[in-house]
Amino acid sequence: MSSSLDDMPPYEFFQQELEEAILKFLDSKADTDDIPKSTEVLRLNLFVEYISFHKNLERKDQLLRIDELLGDFTSHLATNSIELQPAAKTLILEFVTYFLNS
Repeated sequence: MSSSLDDMPPYEFFQQELEEAILKFLDSKADTDDIPKSTEVLRLNLFVEYISFHKNLERKDQLLRIDELLGDFTSHLATNSIELQPAAKTLILEFVTYFLNS
């Protein structure tokens, strides 16, 4: 059973755009001395899933609420006894800046 693109909610299109941007972002970091650790990349991917499925973000401009989104994401992680390390938070902020400027 194949689903039509028309059946996809807007947040799924946005999530695909974010996931493609993550790959480009990480590729750009691979050429520097600032290569993120796998745990930081994992948190970045979890953040994208969180804002896609829990916050239903559909557009770039919604990422301008990054402080609120990061606070909610940090609380979400804490409910699962996971702490958002400063390096992972920095990577998320760098990615959001990269994405908003792309």
